Amino acid sequence: MLGLGKAKELILTGEFIDAYEAERIGLVNKVVPQGDLMKETMTMAEKLVKRSPLALRLSRIAIDQGLD
Repeated sequence: MLGLGKAKELILTGEFIDAYEAERIGLVNKVVPQGDLMKETMTMAEKLVKRSPLALRLSRIAIDQGLD
């Protein structure tokens, strides 16, 4: 997970980082080749659609509140 200090640094300096660095520091979850992007996106969507919408909503709320 990207720390507050690193987030501020990237925002305030406008520093460019590539996809692999973004993955390494936790800014993104996964880097895939462009040709695999739709397949990977659909795989994630298929996992999410199997979950209860209410459970997903409450999970997001709990995560957000835990970060405060």
